[in-house]
Amino acid sequence: MHIVHSSSPRLKISKGCHSKLMPLSCVSCSDSYFADFRNVRSVKAEIKFDNSHTYNFGDADQGDWNKLMGIHSGTNRMNCQSYSVRWGWRWNPASRKIELSPYIHHGNPDSPEWSMLPSEVVEVELENTVCLEILIDLANEKYSFWVDGQLRYTIIASGIREEYENGQITLFYFGGNKRAPQTMYMTYRNLTVLAE
Repeated sequence: MHIVHSSSPRLKISKGCHSKLMPLSCVSCSDSYFADFRNVRSVKAEIKFDNSHTYNFGDADQGDWNKLMGIHSGTNRMNCQSYSVRWGWRWNPASRKIELSPYIHHGNPDSPEWSMLPSEVVEVELENTVCLEILIDLANEKYSFWVDGQLRYTIIASGIREEYENGQITLFYFGGNKRAPQTMYMTYRNLTVLAE
């Protein structure tokens, strides 16, 4: 693999929006894309959450996963509901920590294996930097999720070999059902994209 992109972007989600450009009436997720690359196999960055990432809806939507970064298959630019592999994040008011988890869409939304979420989460303290990485292994049809250089999750995903020939990098997105309750910022330090 080789590096096709490296930077440290700072993104903003305004109050009442899902992503950096998305107006209230927009339902597509295309504005959360950072860039298009061919044959993307890995995305990695250092992340630090702060007080702007805390919120309490007081209902079931508190458990929804926001999206931090990942790779979309590129088969339909206006729809993230087919093949995508991302880090999800949410604020847990009880533990006062950020929770991280793989967030995967696999194929048809009507299929039982469409949404893959492990039961175990990674907890992160506010203001602590964490290095996150996602690796797509097409030959073995699996996704690997790394935290601070340690393999944390391996998820088998049959049928992905043809799905990731083109890939868009997706970054900061709020929701779930609800939009950002306040303006939030995210800096991706040493954001690195690898491709074959």
